[in-house]
Amino acid sequence: CRLLKNFKLPAKDRAAHKGKNGMLFSAVGSVCYQGAATLSLCSSLRSGCGMVCAFIPEDIYVPVASKVTGAILQPCPQNERGGFSEQAFSVIAEQLKTRQPTAFLVGSGIGVSDDSQKLTDYILSLGFPCVLDGDGLRYFAGPKSNAPLVLTPHMGEFARMSGMSIDKLKAERLDICSAFARENRCVLVLKDCITLISAPDGRQWLLAESNAGLAKGGSGDVLAGMIASFLAQGFGAEDAACAGVYYHSKAAGIALRELGAYGMLPTDVIHFIPASLM
Repeated sequence: CRLLKNFKLPAKDRAAHKGKNGMLFSAVGSVCYQGAATLSLCSSLRSGCGMVCAFIPEDIYVPVASKVTGAILQPCPQNERGGFSEQAFSVIAEQLKTRQPTAFLVGSGIGVSDDSQKLTDYILSLGFPCVLDGDGLRYFAGPKSNAPLVLTPHMGEFARMSGMSIDKLKAERLDICSAFARENRCVLVLKDCITLISAPDGRQWLLAESNAGLAKGGSGDVLAGMIASFLAQGFGAEDAACAGVYYHSKAAGIALRELGAYGMLPTDVIHFIPASLM
């Protein structure tokens, strides 16, 4: 296991247009968790993605649109819980006729329902590189294709996914995460006060820069948006995960110094992403 102490981003091509910088499709948010959609979308845009197309339940269109000005917003039919209904699939399918995403993000704030499970399975089955986060992790039952896949659980989510106690995970995280990544052909980003990234080929990276200011709801949505952005820009799954984790930590470190652990918010981390990438 190697310490993740740095990640050098490639220089942007000065002649590239937005289409060359990747197109991310994000299926995120619900009436109860519109903030998850806003945070993940803003962090994706701040991390260099050329275009972000967001699929969101129709009732959160106005609050999300008021905060996210750079994304294409696609309101989708919703169920009685304020999350995506199965009819949302047709909205995604229609966009796929005219736009070719380079990656997907699904799960951040979509809520818990049978429709959320169907949405997760549908997107994973499309065969695009994908980041699976938040509520979508609840429904992960193995890869649906050979496309690159990044999972971003925190300790509680991974305990539920693996059927193991948090104490056991903390004590044996290197071996358990390596085996999980290999068996599920995915890159696993296990979030804790330290973050462990495990690749299916056995490589692992550990970010040991803990930050008490990140112990707030929404921090994971920011990270998921960053990883998905790098994945959409053409990074391999391992590099997208490492870049997202490293620069998320770096931006959070700036927020900590400027605002302190009590006062910093996930929106502040997004604000400092550009400075972290310089």
